[in-house]
Amino acid sequence: MPGECRETPDSQGVLDSRTVWRRIATVAGWQHGTISHRQLLAAGLSAKAVEYRLRSARLHRVHRGVYAVGHSRLSKEGRWMAATLTVPGAVLSHGSTAARWELRAPGSGAIHVTASRRAARRRSIVFHCGALPADERTIRGGVPTTTLARTPLDLAATKGEKAFERALREATRALGVRGQGQW
Repeated sequence: MPGECRETPDSQGVLDSRTVWRRIATVAGWQHGTISHRQLLAAGLSAKAVEYRLRSARLHRVHRGVYAVGHSRLSKEGRWMAATLTVPGAVLSHGSTAARWELRAPGSGAIHVTASRRAARRRSIVFHCGALPADERTIRGGVPTTTLARTPLDLAATKGEKAFERALREATRALGVRGQGQW
């Protein structure tokens, strides 16, 4: 239609920067201020443009391949989200998910993430390798995470029987308040 605003590439296939940054801001807004390298490329930046944005402090490296957009101070949710973005399909798990579900569990300070494939070591992230069925994955507050029902089992594997029993009691109590749909 005449006069219609379109987000189309120019004659060389390049999107204008406002369109690209609108896309980036939208994704980062959904993800607590974070975005992955793959998402930046999909939004229309080149690898060279990502490096330029890092040097000019428009992007801030959180982990290899994961960035904060426009600032370097992330909320707790932003740090959790950044950890899940390090590996495609990863979810927050173990003690970190216990904190996400507001269960009192012994913490280590590190963020725990479960992914279906091995990941390179990252400072402050503990990776657990394993395929999770769809019914053990959810999104809580915008962060991919394991379900409330799965969390005590993960704690049993890493923190022992007492942590499992405590988390199970708290999860059961939480379900009484939150309703049956959380399991």
